[in-house]
Amino acid sequence: MSHRESVSHTRRAIRTLSQRGSFLLWALSLNFLLVTMILSNFPLLHTAIWAPSRAFAQAQALSLAEIGIDEGLWYLNGRLSPLVQQYALQNAPWITPGQERADLNGNNAITIGDILAASADPWFDWTCDVKPNPTSCTRTFLGYPPEAVANEDLGDVVVEVAEIDSLQPVITATGSFPSQTNALAKRTIRVVAERRFPTFWYAALAENVIVGDSSTTRSYDSSTGVLGAEGHVGAYGGPPPLDAGGAGPFATIDGEVHVGAGYTFSVDPTATITGGAPRTIQQSTLPPVVFPDPAELSACWGSSHDLGAFSGSTTLLADTLYCATSVSPGFPGISMEPGARLYIEPMLPGTALTINGPNGITARATTMNRPNQVFINGGSAHVDSNLHGLYNMNSKPGAFQFYLSGGSFYLRQYEAFHGTVYAPQGQIRAVKWYNAFNVGSLAVYGSLVGKTVMLGGFSSMDQAPVFFDTQLRTLRLDGGGPLDPTTPRFRIKSWHVQTP
Repeated sequence: MSHRESVSHTRRAIRTLSQRGSFLLWALSLNFLLVTMILSNFPLLHTAIWAPSRAFAQAQALSLAEIGIDEGLWYLNGRLSPLVQQYALQNAPWITPGQERADLNGNNAITIGDILAASADPWFDWTCDVKPNPTSCTRTFLGYPPEAVANEDLGDVVVEVAEIDSLQPVITATGSFPSQTNALAKRTIRVVAERRFPTFWYAALAENVIVGDSSTTRSYDSSTGVLGAEGHVGAYGGPPPLDAGGAGPFATIDGEVHVGAGYTFSVDPTATITGGAPRTIQQSTLPPVVFPDPAELSACWGSSHDLGAFSGSTTLLADTLYCATSVSPGFPGISMEPGARLYIEPMLPGTALTINGPNGITARATTMNRPNQVFINGGSAHVDSNLHGLYNMNSKPGAFQFYLSGGSFYLRQYEAFHGTVYAPQGQIRAVKWYNAFNVGSLAVYGSLVGKTVMLGGFSSMDQAPVFFDTQLRTLRLDGGGPLDPTTPRFRIKSWHVQTP
């Protein structure tokens, strides 16, 4: 090969290598650009890939929280949710009527009867701070439905019901998906519930409650006579000053004290509250009294059942409404047959019902389903009796009911009073009757609810023990009668989904 040919061959080789190098450089540059674009858009790609999954998880977590609120509301109403009932009946073959098995954790033996009988114990298999009178209960559902073996694909729910004894308990539910321990999403819902028809729940309930010197509150069950420690006092507070009352020297509240937010309930150093320090509850407005139907009242006035300004003795017939402008019983008093009602509306403001001495009103009703009721619209009641005064023959507080639109209800008598007094805009005071020679044994068995309530006074001689009858928890405050067992007692007042 000549020198010229060698040089030419070398130049061609160099040109070829140069072309290949340019292509390689172009390819590397392109790859670099592609990698840079991919890396710069990685967050967007990651979001695009995971956003649908996260949105689904959040939706599932929210659904689980809603289910938890449903469970809490149903349990608060004292019955099993239909979801739980359906599952217990159809999807739990390991539970059969009369056949006991250990639960999923190998603890308590349960039957389907136990599950369906949970209405007798609203907090069946919930974890409560105190039983049988809890203030807060929590339940964790690992895998829904709650009685199923834990299934991490279904999500978990934690439900808490707090302030159970208040008129407005709080339900909080947190849903976690796909599980509580490995949650891709969590959502929490907080609900304030309220009683659809407030019932008697306290020994004394008012804006301002004073448990006077040596006075006491306890509870009992009128169906069994068994004493208890549910003599709760509710002082929800009113206009300023922010004073909700208090417990005087040597007073005893065998139960809890519930006080409206921002209000003060003073406790004498010698007083005792077995339920601990007063705790805050949601404020609530007492419903107005449900008086007899206007048409029924119109038919009463001017009829043979119109007693006018009555001052004698008579028998009020069963299941009949009587009306009067004032009542002051004479010897031997007024006898009310089962279901009899008395409506008193004075022509001028003042005392509508006056009972002095041994003569008074005798209630013969036996149940709250057919009670004796006394309605006072626009007046007060003054009872100062050295004997019975207001006498309940069958000692069932729910069978003898007093309702006042306002005014005052003053009760001072020698013997015990078994009944309820509801005066949402009135003052109620109960004191023991005594004189220089004799001391009465007044005790109130039932419940007193008003704008202000005073038990006893500033002397131990005035002391007025109040025994709340737990049977009254199914009796509406306003005079609307007992609750239908199928009617939910609570409904949702406010609903708040908390930010994750």
